[in-house]
Amino acid sequence: MFRDLRLPNSGIDALDAGVAKFRNLVELTVAGNAVDHLDPGCLPRKLQALHAYACRIATVGPATRCHRGLVCLGVAYNPLPCEQLSAISTCFPGLQVLDLAGCHIRNLATAVGALGGRLPALQYLNMSSTPVSLCFGYRRALAQCLPSLVALDDIVISMEAREAWSRDDTSNADGAQVHIQVAIEDVVGLPTPAAVAMPEDPAAAPEPAAKKGGKKGGKAKKGAKGKKVAGKRMPCDVV
Repeated sequence: MFRDLRLPNSGIDALDAGVAKFRNLVELTVAGNAVDHLDPGCLPRKLQALHAYACRIATVGPATRCHRGLVCLGVAYNPLPCEQLSAISTCFPGLQVLDLAGCHIRNLATAVGALGGRLPALQYLNMSSTPVSLCFGYRRALAQCLPSLVALDDIVISMEAREAWSRDDTSNADGAQVHIQVAIEDVVGLPTPAAVAMPEDPAAAPEPAAKKGGKKGGKAKKGAKGKKVAGKRMPCDVV
């Protein structure tokens, strides 16, 4: 039976109980499909790595189903809100690698509460390109609540940084409670002058009109102070 199954961009809209029939499956890739829910009970028990990037996953669960064997979960660029982080840590408590880049995580306090103390083996966490990564104290808060973390957003967390954070008397509470929501409802650019307006199809652009006064046949023109050059006026040489 398969041990590594890769089905990217294959039109899959659900991971149902049929997936569990692949009992020897160790690694599964379903990136780019239309899967909107992740049920740990439908995954093979021997599965160690699941790559479900850029799907439509917005929910995980139920929390009553636990998959302790999964060590690597890649769900980057899915519409996962921070409220689902608690379900992820409950359903997959043995995670060592978790990729949440580009997900809809906006509350640092919720993220710290959902991950801290619930993923003791987590070593690599990626939450880059999320709104919460802009919060003050983001790296410190996550590093302190995840003592086994080796790298955050592909940046190694050094012992010197941990020691500096532990000596710092500044509280993390303000940073942990920051709630950022970014929404762009309308973007208006500068108007394009009519004189330089470009058509949608460049091939359909009209040819520039010829200047008046020129002779047909491409004959040379003679400027008032220039040399006689075909179609161009060049400055005279100074003696």
